[in-house]
Amino acid sequence: MRSFGQYPNLPILALIFSTAYSTSSANACSPPPVDPPLQGESVETYKARLEAEDKAKLAHFLADRQTVNLKRADSIFIARETARAPRRPAEARNPYPIYFKPVKWFRGTSTGALFRVTLGITTCGPWGVGDASSSRLGQHLLFFGRKGLLTEKVLIDAIAVDKINDPALTAFVTRYRADQP
Repeated sequence: MRSFGQYPNLPILALIFSTAYSTSSANACSPPPVDPPLQGESVETYKARLEAEDKAKLAHFLADRQTVNLKRADSIFIARETARAPRRPAEARNPYPIYFKPVKWFRGTSTGALFRVTLGITTCGPWGVGDASSSRLGQHLLFFGRKGLLTEKVLIDAIAVDKINDPALTAFVTRYRADQP
């Protein structure tokens, strides 16, 4: 056996820490537990019930997300994804930038300057600023930010405009769409 001098337990500690770090990332991506079927519930009814519960949870989450962002944000604006680097997935480095151009302001100081959002891919899926992590070239998102120069550091969240259902935000998105040729 190898001697590690004054650190005889080094191999054991390395094993413990590597196991702890490797399992923690796996646990972070584990799906939440699913409720079992009710007694006597058919497979079809069970699936329908779970889908309805998931849909209700998602709707509640989206409504809360919009309400909280509307209260917190100093700037709110619609921006369009204009460029993605790299353009081909084979060239992708992790993370990589996506560029957006503000096109309509609801709140805050208006600017038309391009800004960048960083997109990364993990074993759990994409990460970035809100829905920007799954946006497509040309897609419009509603961004929420704090005061300051328009950079990724001031951004709070981004929600695809087709998901907006808050009355004030819906009216803003509708006015923007009406202005488009």
